[in-house]
Amino acid sequence: MITYRSTYQENGLKIEVDKNEYLGVVDYEVEAEVKSEEEFCRAKEYLTTKFTCRESVSKTKRFLAALEKDKK
Repeated sequence: MITYRSTYQENGLKIEVDKNEYLGVVDYEVEAEVKSEEEFCRAKEYLTTKFTCRESVSKTKRFLAALEKDKK
């Protein structure tokens, strides 16, 4: 797996966008680093209203599922 990460500040939040490449699959992940429950609530509200996003499984689990599928 190769992950390319871009990090930037927006709306007072540290936002990280990952592009993951593995086994012929390319997917993207948006993360916000927070230090408190208040920041978590603000980040979640900001990200879900500004972008069409949903909670997802971790990139490690997505990779392992693709690896298992590739073996079949």
